[in-house]
Amino acid sequence: MQIIKPRNNTVIDIYKAWCLKKVKEDPELSLIYDYNFKRSGVKRLYRGRISRRRSKVIDEGKIVMTYALFRRILETYNKMASDMIIEGTQFNLGSKMGSILARRLGRNFNKLQPNFEETRKLRLVEPNHPIVYYTDEDYCKICWKKSCQITNETFYSFDPSNSGLKRKFIDANKANQILKFNYPFYPYCPSVAKTA
Repeated sequence: MQIIKPRNNTVIDIYKAWCLKKVKEDPELSLIYDYNFKRSGVKRLYRGRISRRRSKVIDEGKIVMTYALFRRILETYNKMASDMIIEGTQFNLGSKMGSILARRLGRNFNKLQPNFEETRKLRLVEPNHPIVYYTDEDYCKICWKKSCQITNETFYSFDPSNSGLKRKFIDANKANQILKFNYPFYPYCPSVAKTA
């Protein structure tokens, strides 16, 4: 038995699946294939009949959706969603997947976290300067809040650093110190050891 590892869907994969779904729903739609176009093969979705003459496509219909337009729509949607999260709005993922939101968490002073940026700046002036730690009462983080038990949860992950959301979030909070008060606060609660 061969184990198939889960794979991430790219924009091209999503576009191809969307095009094939639309063609099944509407028989008037046609696909233009270009096998040099990345991996998917689907280049454009047309309405109307498409005839081929001497390996040239003659457009007898209207373009419904191109890959470039599809990608631009997804990028705009993701930018709007990330702006909502940074402003403090909870972004609902739908389909019982929960939501993505920014949280303000209380700091655990038993486990001090180094402030590498400040330490690096001070070590440029004084090379043997000790490590500087964060001393503020709270810190902000982007979290995935699951609303219920998710089927096949091991196949899903949330990584804000991959999309650039984490960098935008940090820069926005540095530029506007009051922004963190828009996020719900969760104080630090030390875990209680179980006694037998």
